[in-house]
Amino acid sequence: MVAGWDFPVALHDQQTWLNRVTSDTKTRRFMIVGSDNEPLGMTGLYEIDWPNRHAIGPIKLYPPAVHVKGTGTDAIKTLMAYAFYDVGLQKLEGPIIDFNGPSFGAYVKNCGWRIEGVFRRHVYRKGTYHDVYWISVLKEEFDALPDSEEYVARIMPVDVATKVEPPPEWWAARS
Repeated sequence: MVAGWDFPVALHDQQTWLNRVTSDTKTRRFMIVGSDNEPLGMTGLYEIDWPNRHAIGPIKLYPPAVHVKGTGTDAIKTLMAYAFYDVGLQKLEGPIIDFNGPSFGAYVKNCGWRIEGVFRRHVYRKGTYHDVYWISVLKEEFDALPDSEEYVARIMPVDVATKVEPPPEWWAARS
């Protein structure tokens, strides 16, 4: 169901890869966990473009989480809140294969992402080439979602709007 693919790798190569990616400043990976702390999948910010403030934002759910309605939408909205309000990105993007209806529903229908373009006959699966849609969401599109504030509160549960002004005598004591 995912657009990427690679040849199988040896355990040593997997360990080498893991050591390399833990210090990668352009990628941050996260586990998606359920209410009982059971692993449900993974997500993250990939290929972060710091100067232009955007990244790829995929999710991968493991069975049985794939069959629990709302898990993907919740993970995507949480990642969006984190990316936009904690990291300071302005856009998330990524690919969806044309036969991946659950991802299309979660990202586009439930989370406000938009189709930017299509890579025609881009992925080969089961003897057939499939199109890949390139989708994205901007910070202001996330903000327009009716429950966006709930997700922002999850990742930043502090009141950042109220500023504390030190009394004038504090400044005088520091001069």
